[in-house]
Amino acid sequence: MPLAMILPLRLGIPTYFLPRFRTADFTQAVGRFTITDVAIVPSIAPSVTLVPPSKRRLLRSLRHLISAAAPMSARVPNQLYDVLRPNAVISQCWATTERLDYVLLLAGEGRYWECRALIAECPVKVDRSSVFSLCSTEGGPGEGLIHSPTMFSGYLNNLDASKAAVGSEGVFRTSDLVHLRAEEQVEDFVKSLLISYKQLTGVVVFVTKISRSNTGKILRGVLAQAGIDTDVTKV
Repeated sequence: MPLAMILPLRLGIPTYFLPRFRTADFTQAVGRFTITDVAIVPSIAPSVTLVPPSKRRLLRSLRHLISAAAPMSARVPNQLYDVLRPNAVISQCWATTERLDYVLLLAGEGRYWECRALIAECPVKVDRSSVFSLCSTEGGPGEGLIHSPTMFSGYLNNLDASKAAVGSEGVFRTSDLVHLRAEEQVEDFVKSLLISYKQLTGVVVFVTKISRSNTGKILRGVLAQAGIDTDVTKV
């Protein structure tokens, strides 16, 4: 929904719709209209890999194939690259129709990109109470709650479902099980900015406050009293 309808309306991008997916119709449409970007669901991807070699020339305009609605294993994108142009990019995203946009940015290395970083304007909370019977470990996965400036106003003629979908704080309940991997995000962020000898060598510890002296120096003794090893831990 976001890629196929909202973005074309805002940016004036010519967009084409197939009433029903058939591999032959899809291939002909891409070739006829020189389509560059395609949004699909994972169940369609294997069909694209079966386009016969004699018809693959019709797909040479495709530069970006984005998959949403469900995870896609790495095996399928690898097969797609045998069909698409050499510099094409295949990516995944996590999005909801109710939010009218993407929740996760696309990031990766090489030709295959996957969901990694949250969009800054869309904070996500993890509600572990609803999945407590499945995941009782503190800090474990829970239901993803999204807050967005582009949230939908509700389901048509279904007030009960609308109330159930949006929490008291105005967050949308995705019903998706998510796990925020903040430690890895910090490590990746530091790695992207600093040279090798300044990389993190210990664990990442999150604290609510870092005590400093009047001159602004970090009081390592206070951190040590809190059980944080300042010799190996980066905060």
